[in-house]
Order: sequence, then structure tokens, then C-alpha cells
Amino acid sequence: LPYNLALVPGLIFYSQKLNFLQKKAIKYLIIIAFIFYTIWFMGYQQKRYLLPLMGILNIFSSLVIVEMYKHKISRYCLRFLLYSTLFFSIIYSVVFNAQFLGNALGLESKDKFLDKKVSYYQEIKFINDQTPKDAIILVNDLKGFYFNRRWVYIPLYMQSNFINNSKKAIQFLKKEKVNYIFDPYRERFENIWNDLIASGHIEIIYENLSAKVIKSRSLSDIDYQRVVIYQVNL
Repeated sequence: LPYNLALVPGLIFYSQKLNFLQKKAIKYLIIIAFIFYTIWFMGYQQKRYLLPLMGILNIFSSLVIVEMYKHKISRYCLRFLLYSTLFFSIIYSVVFNAQFLGNALGLESKDKFLDKKVSYYQEIKFINDQTPKDAIILVNDLKGFYFNRRWVYIPLYMQSNFINNSKKAIQFLKKEKVNYIFDPYRERFENIWNDLIASGHIEIIYENLSAKVIKSRSLSDIDYQRVVIYQVNL
């Protein structure tokens, strides 16, 4: 992909060799790419959301590749780039996917594998194993993909009221019929949890001062954090 994108500026030099339909298509693609990039830039700037734009840029680079392939010297350069890219991609894929081999072949258990790849997996497993199947979990600032229970979260626009008003917090817990609270330690929630503990509305049933936080699944970079699970008594 980097090699392909590096060839995009070459479209300027080969633009005169493009036919009318190609030029018209490029014009519309540039407009679409500009609109897409503007929405991305003004919105949520995550790199993965630029992938559709990479597809459009690859169309431009492919036109350059076609023209370059017509010349002997540039043809050899292209072959070198393409073969080296293919070789690098194969090596990278083998090295990257080696980490999944043990689990795929049944040499490593699912729980052991996920414990290395998923943040707070032991705490999630506690929820899945130790709570009723119809329990509703309040998940504080964490994706709940691995929960085998129904889960809810506090919308961002409600967090200020939830944190600063115990009555609002209790109303929310009652409305959503929350039975348990899963809380990777967040300082801004500490006071409201303490208030609800003092009033008897929640109680700690699980605490781990060194729960695993996976910072990089491929590099096995791990950090540790306090996690508390509360039972709601309303």
C-alpha cells in the first residue's frame, strides 16, 4: 500500500495520456475523496476510517502503474516494488498470525488465549460465571463484546449528572434495571460510587488491584489497573 500511494503524484505526469472518460472519472473521484476526507477531518479522526479513501487513491496509482509498465526501465522498477511488497506482506502475515496458531490448532485454551488478548478478561469471566444469566451489567467506559450478559453504559451527555448527583445515578440504575456495575477504575466516578456504597445502594463483590490492560495485542504490551465490580441493591 505505501508503494502504491507513493505513485499517486505520478498521475500529474501521465494525465495527458488519459482518455476523456478516465479524466472524467478521476475528476469525480477527487471530489468524492475530498468530501470524504473533509467529513473525516471534521469528525472522528480514526486512521481506520480512512481506508475507503485509500481505495480511491489506489485507483489513481493503478493508472500510473499501467503507464509506467509501458517503459522498460520503469517496468523493472515496478516489478521490484511489487515483488518486494509481496515478499514483505507474506513475511509480515506469517509472523503476525503465528500468535494465533496455538489456539487455532487447539494447543492453547480459549480462556488462556483471550486472557493475553483482551483487557480485563478475568474480570469479564467473573461476570459471566458468577452472575445470573438475566443480569444487566453497567459497563463503565468499556466495550462489552465479551460479556455474555446484557449490558448498558452511561451516555456521555448523562455522565456529568450521574457523577455529581446520587439521586440521578440511582434513577438511572433503576430505569435500566442494572444489577451489577463493572468499573475499570476511573477517578471521576470514585465519589459517586463511594456515596452509593455509604447509602447501601451498591456493594463491592470483586476487586482486583492489578487487572490486565492489553495495550498491544501483537506486541504483548501489558499494563495493570484497578477494577471493581459492584452489586446493585435497589
